[in-house]
Amino acid sequence: MSTIRFTLIAVLLASSAAAAQEKSTADSSARWTVGATQFRAGGLRLGLGSLNTDLARNGRPVFSNTIPSFGISTYARKGRVLFGASADGSLPRRGAQGGWVTKLAAGSATLDGGLALIDASRTFVYTMLSVGVRSTSLHFERDGDFTYSEGLQDPARGVDLASKGGIAQIGISAERRFEARRLGRFALAAQTGWVKPFGSAATFAGENRVRQTPDQTAGSYIRLAFSKPIAKRGRVMDTLGAALLSTLAW
Repeated sequence: MSTIRFTLIAVLLASSAAAAQEKSTADSSARWTVGATQFRAGGLRLGLGSLNTDLARNGRPVFSNTIPSFGISTYARKGRVLFGASADGSLPRRGAQGGWVTKLAAGSATLDGGLALIDASRTFVYTMLSVGVRSTSLHFERDGDFTYSEGLQDPARGVDLASKGGIAQIGISAERRFEARRLGRFALAAQTGWVKPFGSAATFAGENRVRQTPDQTAGSYIRLAFSKPIAKRGRVMDTLGAALLSTLAW
């Protein structure tokens, strides 16, 4: 379910971003001092120590702390101050052991605020503080095909655990700007940062509340991003509004 949810959110954000980019491509006033939209991919390191201990105790496969991530982000600028929002997701990680298949996926939506540290014509370095929600889904199912009748007789062949909790993260980004005939203005960026969950995660299996969710410890991320500038701050607000809705949806 979290993969479907993230896909819907990504489409919403991407459609807003695409509208902004369509306008900015045709508008020669598109500039970095107004803001930018980013498409990014990389790796997210989760703190899964407690979860992996429980999985191993129950004969389930454990998971690597690092999962591939992808997402979209937008920010507006006012002088050296930046503000915006982001949404990120992951592809499910699959493991099989003891006749069971386990899948793990994660996604997040955050509101972001930052400060420009270096703002040269071709080089831009900034730091960003983000607060939001991370959703983690854990799916178990028995391995092997079965008949429709067997599924009705034994519906408890699998379970989906969906957890939501708060996260705070701080990171730094360094980007190099270019201009090409077909692409127009664009930038390539490297981003890294630290992620800290806070509060107690709420976990549900369908309509039922699940107690004693294992806590996740601090993690980190590293990713590459492709950025395009925008022409009007109002276009950032369109995408920001979509991202704010996505934060509530998580």
